[in-house]
Amino acid sequence: YSYFLGDELFVCPVITKGARTRRVWLPSGRWVHFWTGETYKGGRWYRVDAPLGRLPVFYRLSGPHAPLFRSIAKEINE
Repeated sequence: YSYFLGDELFVCPVITKGARTRRVWLPSGRWVHFWTGETYKGGRWYRVDAPLGRLPVFYRLSGPHAPLFRSIAKEINE
């Protein structure tokens, strides 16, 4: 129930009604949580916050668009 949006974004929709967290498995590599900026090591399971309107989205730290994603996230979160 997770999917890639291109090669650099990994989206983990919340599929349980009323859930405020989501258990996610991240693919290999280093990933950054779009909303929090927290970095995660791939190849592992994590439980992350998933408040309404902020589904878990991760971008690949080594991706060529990482600086763009970081600046967008910063602007949105200010």
